[in-house]
Amino acid sequence: IKNRDRIVLCLIAKDGVEVDGIEFENIFKLMDQFNNNGISPIMARVNNVNDIKSIITQLKDEKYYIEYLWFRVHGNPFQFNLGDERIDIKIDGYRNTENFDLLADALNDLPDNTNIILESCSSGRIVKKVMIQDNNVTYEITNPMCIAQRIANQKPGWRVFAPSMDIKYGTSISFNLLSVIFKISHFSFFNR
Repeated sequence: IKNRDRIVLCLIAKDGVEVDGIEFENIFKLMDQFNNNGISPIMARVNNVNDIKSIITQLKDEKYYIEYLWFRVHGNPFQFNLGDERIDIKIDGYRNTENFDLLADALNDLPDNTNIILESCSSGRIVKKVMIQDNNVTYEITNPMCIAQRIANQKPGWRVFAPSMDIKYGTSISFNLLSVIFKISHFSFFNR
């Protein structure tokens, strides 16, 4: 890869989503699609937010242009797992969001028009209400923001693609991601 190349950075949780067999083959087919469109693929295993920050900083220092950032991690509308760390978002004052704040800081070095793909179950699902338990008291929160929305709100030009439903790994989600990029159904698209 030459410096200043456009790249897709695929971050895979070290202890998360398994990559083997047909799924592994599908990821490489998708990477080939990016490559055929002039976007060089880079894959990296991550275990925590510091790994993400380190990789993004190194690529930025080496003058790579991260056009796509692709997270391949387990998750739900309000969090995703990197292995050693869980990234939570704040829901009306509940939950520890320190790791999300660290993630937002790590992503701050991305270009203003980066496309972010969250290959993480239901990370783009819009939820009408959620029940939160805090100190043995249950609260009903209406219209909480999902993690994809929260990431999209960090920088006005970012486009965030995220599934609005759970993903069945091993069923060629990588090909579905091509659909995401070209705005086909079952995925939510967030930007400001």
